[in-house]
Amino acid sequence: MNFYSSIKSHGKTDIGLFRENNEDGYLIVDPGNEAYDVSHRGLLFAVADGMGGHAAGEVASKMACEGLLQYYEPNIDQETESSDPVFKLKRLRRVIHKTNEEIYRYAQTHPEFSGMGTTLSVLILSPENAIIGHVGDSRIYRFRNRKLKLLTVDHTEVQAMIDSGRLTPDEAAVHPFRHALLQAVGTMAELETIDTGIESVQPGDIYLLSTDGLHDSISDEDIERTLRENRDIHIASDRLIDLSLKKGGRDNITLIIAAIPL
Repeated sequence: MNFYSSIKSHGKTDIGLFRENNEDGYLIVDPGNEAYDVSHRGLLFAVADGMGGHAAGEVASKMACEGLLQYYEPNIDQETESSDPVFKLKRLRRVIHKTNEEIYRYAQTHPEFSGMGTTLSVLILSPENAIIGHVGDSRIYRFRNRKLKLLTVDHTEVQAMIDSGRLTPDEAAVHPFRHALLQAVGTMAELETIDTGIESVQPGDIYLLSTDGLHDSISDEDIERTLRENRDIHIASDRLIDLSLKKGGRDNITLIIAAIPL
């Protein structure tokens, strides 16, 4: 079976219990859609958590997800890219920078969307590698051999304080500025940093992408236990969101699960 068609994936979003709008967005590229050169570029997944007044957050997250499809635009280096994941990673970085510029310019010419932005966490799967691009405080996890590992670092004030030893994780969990982002896509003309990474994939790997409505409500232990107990990704998705709602549901909740077969 073709690697890309064998990947099982599922995305789900919930408005939560207190929000009037859902400002989250997600993207799962269809491997059967011939418009996207998945065989050379890999299979792309992304979550985005928009921010801004009125409908600005919804616009920003939608623009970010749509902008990522530029990753599949053709060029003359397809064979080189397919043999070296570094080329795919560089292309992803360029597309995220371009998407940032597009959102920023749109906000500058539409005052009602001034200051809008979005987090963006991107996963690209190929038979050998997983490629990651990340801005903000959405997250990407990998579940392997019944163990969960966080692959991204939150771009938040409190995470910077944890890293410098000024806060403990327990203190950060209740800090009044725990949601303050250091950067987001679209809020500035240029992004300071895009975190990127490449890792080898293994049969049975499961990747989870989530907005903070999920991982702020439930612990990594809750996520790990749910994935251990539910190999069906649709059931696992439902239970993760249900658990988040039971733990408060104060924000929009969005996730994608992508499973590589054994």
